[in-house]
Amino acid sequence: MFKLKDNDIAKCSDDFDAPLELYTAKGGVLSHKQKTIPLLCGGYYSTYGDPANQFCYIPGGNYNENVTTLQEMRAYAASLTINNGETLWITGGYYEEEFGYRRFYTHDTTEFINVKEDQAGSLTFTVTPGPDLPVEVYDHCLVQFDENTVFLMGGVKNQRILGDDYYTTFSETWVGFNMTSDSIDWLFWQHLSTERQAPACGMIKDSSISAWILIAAGGYTGSDIVTNSVDIVFMITDNNDPQIFHAGPVLPTKLNEAETIVTPDSTKLLVIGGEISYYPNAAQSQNILQFQCWNLDCSWQKLDQELAEPKSRGVALLLPPGADLDIRLLLDLADSY
Repeated sequence: MFKLKDNDIAKCSDDFDAPLELYTAKGGVLSHKQKTIPLLCGGYYSTYGDPANQFCYIPGGNYNENVTTLQEMRAYAASLTINNGETLWITGGYYEEEFGYRRFYTHDTTEFINVKEDQAGSLTFTVTPGPDLPVEVYDHCLVQFDENTVFLMGGVKNQRILGDDYYTTFSETWVGFNMTSDSIDWLFWQHLSTERQAPACGMIKDSSISAWILIAAGGYTGSDIVTNSVDIVFMITDNNDPQIFHAGPVLPTKLNEAETIVTPDSTKLLVIGGEISYYPNAAQSQNILQFQCWNLDCSWQKLDQELAEPKSRGVALLLPPGADLDIRLLLDLADSY
């Protein structure tokens, strides 16, 4: 666990365990009546070969147990907290079943999770279907631009043909807008410079010129290659910028399956842990990398602070001041292997 002070990271002395040994889970931080509720959903348990998890947990406190159940099993999904923090949106992912062989199913479905409080003050959660994605995908990322606009970038689709699994790593970027409880308008936007599975994504602002920057960094590109390349878009609307991806400053190391946090002032993207090579010889990272831009000049910095041990395929959640456990940055990053 770490604290963010003045949007810089510092070590926090507190520590606690996640409810289960999980990896590839997703989550978010819900807000309800001035309560802050971190939530972890889906993923895999520690035992390889187990089915994907359908349950959601609140780590720490008195809720270190299953509090609700997803409608579908999901691992390697992507999530966003929307509706001013009142809804967790879980999207895509996959699960597998045994039919004498392992068969994978990729989702284009999504789910909304909302929290309520009864008269006794107990929290209850409702899970309802959300609008479908434009493609069946896992290991993708979602980035929210504003209350009306989200970006879906990268990821993988797999399909089984004549008993063999085929994987297609995506370079596509989609824009979703006009989202309601049961629909969203998706529009294909453009291609990334390369296919990216499990990239590190986010959106920060360059406060020197009031510009927003969309980032897709690293990822697995196929043929056992993990990349350090970066795609960025300067979201500037008043200078005839065509808003196309171009090469940004490369990561300090090749990286995929990392977690990201945007600092509360939206000026820095923190990329946490990850893998610097690909399965089955994956090496995990302890690094925390920081990306920021000033006057459209962007750069990476490796922070002195590191994770206590190498981590990947986990969940990083940003908690506001005064939240339970008195922390700002909650890391539940389970070992992958």
